[in-house]
Amino acid sequence: MSIDFQFVGKCITEQDLNEFETRHGVSLPDDYRRFMLACNGGTSVPQVYETVSQLGVGLQQLYSLHDDQPYDLDRKCKSTDWEDAFSRGYLRIGRDAGGSGIFLSTRGDDRGCIFYFDREEAVRAPEGPVKIADSFRQLMTSLSPVPSSKA
Repeated sequence: MSIDFQFVGKCITEQDLNEFETRHGVSLPDDYRRFMLACNGGTSVPQVYETVSQLGVGLQQLYSLHDDQPYDLDRKCKSTDWEDAFSRGYLRIGRDAGGSGIFLSTRGDDRGCIFYFDREEAVRAPEGPVKIADSFRQLMTSLSPVPSSKA
C-alpha cells in the first residue's frame, strides 16, 4: 500500500543523514534512510493509518529532519515518554493521533525493528514498548486507512 504524506519536510541529502547519525551516534537502517530521502516524514493522508497487528497501533506522523519545531527529528530523538529509549538505541521517529511514540531501534539484535510506546500509563504495557514491526518497510506495508467513522 502506498501512503501519501502532507506537510513533509524539506528535501534532505545523504550527507544530512550521515551528519544526523554522527550527531546522535546512531546507524539508521537502509529502508528508513530511503524513506527519509524520498519523503522526509510528514503527516499521513488520510490522517490516521493503523497497523494490521493485534494492537492496531495508529500512525499519524513521521518526524522530519531539519523541520520546524515541534516535529523535528533531531528534537524528538530524546523522548519524554520513554526516558531511557535513546540511551538504549531507540529513536522516536513518529507518533500516533494521541501522541504516543513510534520508535526505531538503531542497534543490537532488534536493529531496524519498530516499537510502540503508549504514553498513557493506564494502558501502557507493563513490559514497556511493544514491537509492532520487524522493519520500517514492514511497518509501512502493514498500514491501512482507519475508516473515517473510527478516526
